Amino acid sequence: MSLSSIFAAISASGFARDLVSTLSKTGAGAQVAVRGAAGSVPAFLCAHLHLKRRGSDETGPIFALLPNADDAAYFCSDLQQILNEEDSVLLFPPSDNRPYDSEHVPDPAPVIERGDVLQRLKEGFNGILVSRIDAVFEKV
Repeated sequence: MSLSSIFAAISASGFARDLVSTLSKTGAGAQVAVRGAAGSVPAFLCAHLHLKRRGSDETGPIFALLPNADDAAYFCSDLQQILNEEDSVLLFPPSDNRPYDSEHVPDPAPVIERGDVLQRLKEGFNGILVSRIDAVFEKV
């Protein structure tokens, strides 16, 4: 079974239709938690929402908040594979700063990535922003 046929089957499901309907009624700023879905199903649903929004007049990113680094990386990778568009998905990483660890030498790459993501958001990014909890709570 190909990725596109799996995506079509999930997109045609009653749950996906109900999700889109509920979010369209609530408008901008609506929050949804997908729990109990196995494997990549949440990524398929998020991709379905993104494609539905693309055809409408809604603007702004879809924000996906994951509990840890592995989940965020896998979710981001799944979305990039499903959508086949790397520019539609951004990963907002933590900065790697540890202020009370004198032995740690911070890597500047995550700080640069964070800046790039913030710049894309400022420019009106309308894709999917994936992050993890600790990255969101850090100061910029």
